[in-house]
Amino acid sequence: MSDTPAAARWRKLVDEHANSSLSANDFANHRGVKPSTFKWWRSRLKKLDAERAPFTELVVTPVATPVVCVATLEPTVVVALDDLRVHVVVDVDTDLPLLKRVLVALC
Repeated sequence: MSDTPAAARWRKLVDEHANSSLSANDFANHRGVKPSTFKWWRSRLKKLDAERAPFTELVVTPVATPVVCVATLEPTVVVALDDLRVHVVVDVDTDLPLLKRVLVALC
């Protein structure tokens, strides 16, 4: 997905600022824009870029101490995918390498 015309204009300014030695406030003032608006767009574009970035790596790290599931009283493993804001809880008998391959394929 490409930027809207407004986002494209602000991205150009944000890129120019990144290549300058000026603070965000000084850069915005020099370019005749409100510093708060400039900072908002910079933040917004960074967030958009993060959302668009392809998911390239998955690290499955079982918790050091298994969590006990209250409903079944069976030990579980928590797989955290923080970039995707997902936590998967599976039992300790789950094939973690297989789970990793499935999650990578879904991403």
